[in-house]
Amino acid sequence: MDVKKYCSNCGREIPVDASVCPYCGIKQDTRGQLEPSNDSSRTKVDNYILWSWICAVIALFIPLIGIVAVVLGVLIQKSKRDTGTILIAVGVTAGLFGFCIGLAAY
Repeated sequence: MDVKKYCSNCGREIPVDASVCPYCGIKQDTRGQLEPSNDSSRTKVDNYILWSWICAVIALFIPLIGIVAVVLGVLIQKSKRDTGTILIAVGVTAGLFGFCIGLAAY
């Protein structure tokens, strides 16, 4: 079984013996951080990221879809903090921008 370790803050794969994440600099808890390689959980997060970006673009035309992008951003934030935060901001911004475009067109 291939054993991998992921950063508790940014979610990136880090060396098994790392006590500090080389990407974000956050100290790692050495208890229970090892987990078997699970590509399906990584694929799930990647799918959330893809759909969140798609929803953010659609929110420019249908502002309520921005809510979906925000919800997906919150789900992503649990494993990839920076990416989730960015997608929350993009979802809100796209939704508001789409709302403003709708008001201007009306």
